[in-house]
Amino acid sequence: MLESAGARPREPLGLSDLRPDEELIIIAYREWRRRGAGAVAEHVIARSLRGLAAYDGLDAAFNAFAAATQDFDTWLDPGIVMTTEEERVLTLLARDTTGAPAALDIRAANVIPRTGRDRMLMRVNDSYHATAALYGRAAHTQLH
Repeated sequence: MLESAGARPREPLGLSDLRPDEELIIIAYREWRRRGAGAVAEHVIARSLRGLAAYDGLDAAFNAFAAATQDFDTWLDPGIVMTTEEERVLTLLARDTTGAPAALDIRAANVIPRTGRDRMLMRVNDSYHATAALYGRAAHTQLH
């Protein structure tokens, strides 16, 4: 994604960029996807959020989950960097003035500052694993 011609690509939105309410919504969305995006998933999420401010807005959240999801058949856990579907969930809930609970602090994805911290952590983690794999191969070669 480019913000304008000649501009650097925009940093991906990561979980560390989110406020607690936004992170809770994304975690609920991931659970909803993981469990099959249906009544069972919604029941499990509702039980886990009972007593929290997010509970009152679950109908709006589930509607946003369904509206944001383009492919119900394929889903991989994206880790700490968010997908476009997850960004769409936040944007839909931020714009929903009828069903989303006012007590939740949710911003549209395009106004959330993107620090790039999560992508940097992914790169550090990947380099650690690559170094460990190289070291493991070198040790194996020396032993044989």
